Order: sequence, then C-alpha cells, then structure tokens
Amino acid sequence: MHRDKLARPCAARTALAVALLATLAAAQPAEAQARKDAASRTAASRATSAPAPAPAPASGSALAAPLPPPPAGASLRARGPGWLAVSGGAWAGFKGAAGAAVQADYGFLRTPPTWDRLQLELRLSVMVSRPSEDTKLTVTAAPPVGPPIQIASGSEKMNAWVVEVVPTARVRYSVHPKVALFADGGAGLGQTVERYERDELFQGHTEKSVNQTTVVVRVGGGLTVDLSERTRLVVLPLALSLQLGTGFSAYLPTLGLAYRL
Repeated sequence: MHRDKLARPCAARTALAVALLATLAAAQPAEAQARKDAASRTAASRATSAPAPAPAPASGSALAAPLPPPPAGASLRARGPGWLAVSGGAWAGFKGAAGAAVQADYGFLRTPPTWDRLQLELRLSVMVSRPSEDTKLTVTAAPPVGPPIQIASGSEKMNAWVVEVVPTARVRYSVHPKVALFADGGAGLGQTVERYERDELFQGHTEKSVNQTTVVVRVGGGLTVDLSERTRLVVLPLALSLQLGTGFSAYLPTLGLAYRL
C-alpha cells in the first residue's frame, strides 16, 4: 500500500516530463520554418530593390572610346571671326586727276592648318572716289616767222565717280602680339561715271558724259595694330588700283579702323 502511494507521484512526474519534451520537439520545427520564411522574405526584398545589372556586351564587340575634343585654336585657324573695316584716304590718278576715297571692306580668316605665323584673310572691299581735274587747253600756232608757239585756247573740267568692288586675299604676318604686316592682292570690277565741261576758243561751251565698266587689279601692303579685342587700326600706305582700259588707275593710301563682329 505504501509502495503504491510512492509510485503514483513518480509516474505523474514522468508523464509530465514526457509531455514537455514532446511540446519542445514540436515547437522546434515550427520555429525553424518561421526563420526560413523570414530569410526568404528578406532576400526577395533585397533582390527587388537592387538595380538590374547592365547587359553584358555581345561577344566580339568593343566599347567605343569617346573622341578627344578638338584643339582650342583649330576652328579659329580654319575660320575666324569676321572684321568690318571703314577707311578713308587720298585718290591720286596716274594721269593727273585727284580726289578723296572712302572704302569699306569685310573679311574673315581662312588660314590653312599648316600655316604657323601667317594668317590668310578673304576680303570683299567697296571703294568710292570722287576725283576731279582741271586741264588747260592750248592750240599750236605757226607764225610767219619763227618756230610754232602754244596759245591758250580754253579749259576742260572733269568730275567723276569711281566705284570699285574687289575681292582680295590678305596675308598677315605677326611681328608682335598686337602688330602684323600684311600684303593684299585681288581683282574685281570698276565703274566710272565721268562728266566733262569744256570751254574752248572758237568752240564755245560743250559738255560730255562717259560711263565705263572695266576690270580692276588691286595690290597693296601695310600693317595692322590691335587696339583692343574688338578694334584694330589698319594702315595702308601702299595701294595701287589698276583699271584696264580706262584712265582712272590710281594710287590710294588709306587709314582705317576695323571692328570685329
């Protein structure tokens, strides 16, 4: 009887221990599965937020390297900014007429890449002049005795408008950062509108008008001085305008100011 009472509490404790072990054994797989599910959800969220990898280049193809920028002065050497110049000076005809001249020209750089200190400018110039000339008229008289003599018989006055449109090429050579020597040359067209008034002995007063179109050849040389980044002094002490077929070839030195557009 006494043994039965002692065995009952032992059996109860044994049954309680077995039940606890069974509960723990059942809880471990559930906890492990929960951990696996949490890890799967974390990996999926990271894969969604990560950027997609760039596609691999096809086999046999190479990535094109960016081209290097062109040199800073290459474009300016090929074609630089345009210059507009206005100048004035004297018009001295080879046959005696004289007057004033005004010239406007526009030019821009066209320097070949192989040139170093030289610059090439292409220019278009328009020159307008108003020369005039007074000529004393004479006649030759043969006296009965002695050599022939010249007798004044009147005068002739000439006024003209001379317009020349000449494309030219100018080569500049820099002797200083702000000073350059240059030489010009070109050919174009010239137009003269001439008016003659003549008062002559035994003829009275006569008037005549002549219009002529001709080819003009222009050559010259001078220097330029840069006054600022946009202004330039142009000195042209040597300039010849050679008209073919007319009497209006002239020497016309000018002094002008050029402005960079």
